[in-house]
Amino acid sequence: MSPHSERPVTRLVLSASVGLALVLAAFTIVLSAGQVTAQESTPKPTHEQREACKADFLRLCPGVKPGAGRPMQCLQSHVAELSPPCGELVNAAIASQAAS
Repeated sequence: MSPHSERPVTRLVLSASVGLALVLAAFTIVLSAGQVTAQESTPKPTHEQREACKADFLRLCPGVKPGAGRPMQCLQSHVAELSPPCGELVNAAIASQAAS
């Protein structure tokens, strides 16, 4: 396999990683906003949740480009299909948005 044939795959993985980072940053912001409003401690996403959301994002949102909240919107649109750890995180973000 030539090095040139691996570049699209590398770009896809890099794009998915950037998208995941944006999703997790958005979750952190949403959960932090809820924490300030509720005056209670909201835990940060666990390693298990981050890994689960990464896998779910790659599986459910392959064509979604990072930015403008698209990764989180995609995961929210597939909430019933998410793995339990990622579903907990997405549902917490949805609840936090609804409370504000």
